[in-house]
Amino acid sequence: MKKLFKTPSGKVSTLITSLIVAIILWIVASYTDEREITVRLNSIPIQFEGIELLNEKGFTVINEDEIPSVNISVRGTRKNIVNAMSSITANLDVSSITSAGEYSILPQVEIYDSSVRLDAQVSREVPVEIETLEEKEIPISLRQTGVNKNHIVESVPEYSTVTVSGASSEMVSVSGGLVTVDISDFVRDSVTVSDIALTDESGSVLERLETVDILGKRKISINNYVYTASSADIIAAVDDDVEQEYEITVKSISPQSVTIGLKEGEEQIDTLPVHFDKSVTYTPGNGEYTLNVDVPEGVYVPDASRSIKVRAEVKPKLEKHISVPVSYENVPQGLSVYADQNISITVKGTEENINAANVSAVVDLAGCTVGNYTMPVRFTASSAVTLPDFVTISVTLS
Repeated sequence: MKKLFKTPSGKVSTLITSLIVAIILWIVASYTDEREITVRLNSIPIQFEGIELLNEKGFTVINEDEIPSVNISVRGTRKNIVNAMSSITANLDVSSITSAGEYSILPQVEIYDSSVRLDAQVSREVPVEIETLEEKEIPISLRQTGVNKNHIVESVPEYSTVTVSGASSEMVSVSGGLVTVDISDFVRDSVTVSDIALTDESGSVLERLETVDILGKRKISINNYVYTASSADIIAAVDDDVEQEYEITVKSISPQSVTIGLKEGEEQIDTLPVHFDKSVTYTPGNGEYTLNVDVPEGVYVPDASRSIKVRAEVKPKLEKHISVPVSYENVPQGLSVYADQNISITVKGTEENINAANVSAVVDLAGCTVGNYTMPVRFTASSAVTLPDFVTISVTLS
């Protein structure tokens, strides 16, 4: 059988060994060569000095990530240059700046190794942009992710606002902070920790902000309260003080029911009210009103489900003086009644309901004999009309 591979001959093996030895000797010779050489070093990163002092004056650098690196030439032995690489820095001092604007600053190269010296600084002055440093308080909103089939979770951040600081050109886009919590695996109350993301006016996360920073805590604790999921129908109610001023007829409610959370041991709740109260601005005619669910203690309704749209017809109630015919009941046999046949009263209701024909007035003379009387008048009308509480009329029987 023929061999697929042949072992190197003696001459070839000797040649390879000689080559390896030569390379090792060249590396050793180069590293131990004590002759000085000049080497160009590119892309020395910029380091800022005086940033804290600049911030204390109310300013900040806005183009830090855009400032080019520094190119230099150094002189020394190859060994010393290699060893000194980590000790070479290019510094930009901004501590003397006292106003916003554009500046050209020459980086100061420092070599913290006396065996290597700067031969030439190829790079020149670099542009530095300074802006006013602003600070403001922003609200924190919370977003739940995931689906929890058997429970409803109330997530409450430990604080509702956070203070941020940054350059004015970037701060104008910062409107809020957002924390996110995944609720899919919660079965009992727990505390989680989340990063705070900065958002714009529309709620979108701002990805690239070079100068904006959150002061204080950058993470936030979230208390998560777990409830048993249920549902309740929405009913609309009109407060008494509103009913005195308006007649409100509900046409539709949307949504008609909401998902609620019940703590362990709480009884099932079938309905939740929304109220037409004094805080609502009413417009005569048909309209849509946004009302908030009245949530009792021990029940949780997510914020997004608390606003209910109610379509209703609103009719203002007016006060009006009307003359109402009076009828006299139980007149004693053989006696005659001498009294007014009409009585003037003030009623309140919608314009279409305020009508004397819709109101009756009755005086009961049972038990009376000959004489003069001041008798109470009993009024009846539809529920849409508000009647006076107590009215009397003078009656003479003879």
